[in-house]
Amino acid sequence: MKALPPCRLFVLLARDAPLGVIFRRGPTKLTQLILWHTDTDTFELGDRHVGNFYPERSDLSPDGKLLIYFAANYTARRRNKGLPDTWTALSKPPWLRPLALWPNFGTYYGGGLFTSNIIVQVNQDPHAHRVSEGSVDQTSWPAGKPPAELDFPYDQLFWDHDDQFFTRMERNGWTAVEPYPSMLGPLNPDATFTELVTGAYEAPEPPVHLRSVYSKPRPGSNESLVLLWPHRSAGYYGRSESPSYEVHDSQLKTVTSLSGTIWADWDQGGRLVYAQEGKLCSVNRVVSGKFDPKEIADFTPLDKKRVRAPQSAGQW
Repeated sequence: MKALPPCRLFVLLARDAPLGVIFRRGPTKLTQLILWHTDTDTFELGDRHVGNFYPERSDLSPDGKLLIYFAANYTARRRNKGLPDTWTALSKPPWLRPLALWPNFGTYYGGGLFTSNIIVQVNQDPHAHRVSEGSVDQTSWPAGKPPAELDFPYDQLFWDHDDQFFTRMERNGWTAVEPYPSMLGPLNPDATFTELVTGAYEAPEPPVHLRSVYSKPRPGSNESLVLLWPHRSAGYYGRSESPSYEVHDSQLKTVTSLSGTIWADWDQGGRLVYAQEGKLCSVNRVVSGKFDPKEIADFTPLDKKRVRAPQSAGQW
């Protein structure tokens, strides 16, 4: 029997609570949400989405109680009870039932970021839907009007896919060693970038491959987690390589590669956690640059049990 390919895992960790949301992708067009209690390493299966899902454009509130996400389903009008083809929604993880819904038109905008538990920056073009006497509010409230303290300011500048990802990382304690050089070329000797593009969607030949490097220290230690993020500039979509992670120890002068890892972070307790070949793993101690990893859970097999969202998932 042919072995199942490993699923891909991406995780959002809450900043102020021992919670995380796992996005399990596999097969390609199926994403399942799983709520992770990081203090006990227990899990709650949640909703599944069939279509495109963009976890890099999604975000979890600091207390872990709300999720803003960006999704697409190009058969949405038939299969998703009137949802648009692409949309941003606010929900209670691990459920996708919208409490608030912003229709999107394509993938140029979409998603958002939590400034706090009660302020959600929505990546929605505030001028996308204009009439002669002003703009039309396209927000819908499937669960009724939100609590008065919740605020949804629209971002005035367009966030592309990587911009939004790195903005969230910097908010969560990552530092840009080599920043994301949007539409810029390699670093010059004087630490400046050479501009490659003068007009939209123009690209140099051959394409110039770039990378961004971000680092996040482990609290109270000499260790830092380093992300190497390759990408292409100047109108070229996709990446020639996958992102990779390393652990740097400034005292031992060691660099340890997390080979095959597609997501990694320090959890709320300072533990190194990472996703690799469909498995969620952790490392409590790093001794002389060598890891003693522990498998937390293997999500490669898709749980056949479908979980029904509770009634509270659709209520503020």
